[in-house]
Amino acid sequence: MGQFSTAKRVFSFLVFFGWVVAAIGVLIFILTFKQMDHWVLAAASGGSIFISGIFTVVAAQMGLAQIATAENTAAILAALTRNNQQSAPVLTGNSQQIAPVLTRNKKADSDLIKTYKGYEIIRSSSGVTVSGVEFAGVLGAEKWIDSKTY
Repeated sequence: MGQFSTAKRVFSFLVFFGWVVAAIGVLIFILTFKQMDHWVLAAASGGSIFISGIFTVVAAQMGLAQIATAENTAAILAALTRNNQQSAPVLTGNSQQIAPVLTRNKKADSDLIKTYKGYEIIRSSSGVTVSGVEFAGVLGAEKWIDSKTY
């Protein structure tokens, strides 16, 4: 996903810059501690610079995490879309394996009885259907779904 390449570079630079600032804070603390009689002033000056560098690193890494989340979300959406387009029943030997429906059925909402483990149980003229398979009642449909899911 190359659409975030500039933001990744900026955040990576900020991570590097934050570590440099933190290192400078440590150096200032060490140098002022040797030269000053009051260690509180050395801790205040070097410590505050060190902490600001660490906060810069934290903020930049949070930005990188947001970019990773956006990329992963796009990948999940693409996989779900691909899976939804290929969710036709697959026959293996004598058994029929059917993937759960990921999108709303085109039937009216009043025909939907419930969603059970990702499968939509739809009211039909002869009882209920799940992924095109007819059942006399909801319990039979749920048992069938249980046999197909892990």
